[in-house]
Amino acid sequence: MSCRTAHGYEAVKQNDFRFLTIGEIDEMTADILSGAEKAMMPEHEFSHLTRSVRDLRQQWESTYSRFQNDASAELICRDLLLRFYEKISNHIPRYLSDNKNGGKAVLSIRSMLFTKPSGKIRISRKEIERQKRKTESGGAEKKIRVPDFEKPVFIISAPRAGSTLLFETLSQFPDMWTIGRESHDTIEGIPGLHPSAKDYASNRLTQSDLSPDIASLLRERFALQLEDREGRAFFDIPACHQSEKVRFVEKTPKNALRIPFLRAAFPEALFIILYREAKENISSLMQGWRSRRFVAYRDIPGWPYKEWSFLLVRGWQSMKDRSLAEIAAFQWKTANSCILEDLKNLPASSWYPVCYADLIREQKKTVEGIAEFAGLQWDRHIKEIISRPLPVSRLSLSAPAPDKWRKNEEAVTAVLPSVQSVESSLKKLNSYR
Repeated sequence: MSCRTAHGYEAVKQNDFRFLTIGEIDEMTADILSGAEKAMMPEHEFSHLTRSVRDLRQQWESTYSRFQNDASAELICRDLLLRFYEKISNHIPRYLSDNKNGGKAVLSIRSMLFTKPSGKIRISRKEIERQKRKTESGGAEKKIRVPDFEKPVFIISAPRAGSTLLFETLSQFPDMWTIGRESHDTIEGIPGLHPSAKDYASNRLTQSDLSPDIASLLRERFALQLEDREGRAFFDIPACHQSEKVRFVEKTPKNALRIPFLRAAFPEALFIILYREAKENISSLMQGWRSRRFVAYRDIPGWPYKEWSFLLVRGWQSMKDRSLAEIAAFQWKTANSCILEDLKNLPASSWYPVCYADLIREQKKTVEGIAEFAGLQWDRHIKEIISRPLPVSRLSLSAPAPDKWRKNEEAVTAVLPSVQSVESSLKKLNSYR
């Protein structure tokens, strides 16, 4: 839904797209200029603001003339507002604060961008100490004893398929260790594994990307961040009590494109293949793009907008003139197609399919099946967790609801034919159990 302000223009909320008219943009920016003038903004800053307003108005008029209210303009509009907001952001605290003239216009822009602060990355004390030792020694550091990763469990899925909920559940098993978050920086922080090393072609990694040194470094980087379900870091435990082997569970949606790489790095790896009904997953991807909470890269070559959200799938450059629904469907289809193709090269004993709908409706049965497959130990704590409805995951944008996807029904329905064959193949995975 949209919310009309006292000034007449509307703030488009996260779940909607409505192309603001040229008149509404003019009124909004006029309020900003008026507020800055009344706040006695210095002339040189006011000139900069005036140029920014003029550019926005010209670009908006051109875009509006081309697209009218077509949903394919959604990313263009958001990008224009984002670039404008970044240009004026330094002026907001002094001249355009919420309690000054122009503040309501700024709040409307914030609402349309749905800006949220990024969550803090948790790093163990041992990792901080390691970085300090490395700095003090001029780059050299003492090697740590990395435990053996015994049958590590990787949750593999397209983004927004429910992997956070499953990860948070499996991390409560008594023998499971995690790094407490997704491994974007852990993997891409290794030279050669960031997509920039391949001109941002995609997030795809295979066994050809793994050298002995990279394999060793990857294990070390995971080990340094290990924590148990109580949040206790592995290397905070006295060395004499540290286990030589650990069970490890990890989930990062980009790993949908990295099964061969992970299999080569961890030959005993087990893969939980999680899939979600296309219409729900695609709609959730659209909401994720709108929320700006899942921005993966900024200012990447070949992409006309400042931000790209979620994983980079091969062929992403062809999406620059497509609607948000088409982009989300392309990400869903390509990620799941890659998973299906890679499964052909895995022994059946190393992977286990899970449907998101089953996880929600029959969590006890579903988690028991996963635990049996992966050989996980049980205790009272995990039994209590799966005996009641699973909590909402920390990355949910809104409370779960069966028909939540209908907020984008028209756009999603239009792209479903393009993903139908892949969805049919995913549904057949259960027959391999």
